[in-house]
Amino acid sequence: MKSLRARLLGTALAASTVALLTVLVLVGPGLQRALVRLLGDTLVAEARLMARVVAEPLAEGRPTDALDRLVDEAAREVQARVTVVAPDGRVLADSSLSGASLAALDNHAGRPEVQAALRGQVKSVVRRSDTVGED
Repeated sequence: MKSLRARLLGTALAASTVALLTVLVLVGPGLQRALVRLLGDTLVAEARLMARVVAEPLAEGRPTDALDRLVDEAAREVQARVTVVAPDGRVLADSSLSGASLAALDNHAGRPEVQAALRGQVKSVVRRSDTVGED
């Protein structure tokens, strides 16, 4: 026969587990939405910062290899992957690729986030990158 102490401990453990699971079920989705929103806001801020970094070199017509080196350095600072896309969809720079690999990238003109950017809008799309093999 179990002692009173063991039964109380078992009951307290079960009650704590049920309470924790209830909190996770009720609060979890809201926390996930808040985290996704925060990450999205951070990405938009980083994209705007990167736009300022590349604005002058683009306006000056610097070669893509020079632009790519600049993007590589800046992307390390923000610890993010950065891709610079021309209005016609050509990838001009990418922090994950350089040289022939960069030149071989598919045209991005058909991507919803690129089309939105050309209209002056912000759009976020989560997809698997064939380039780096990540979401």
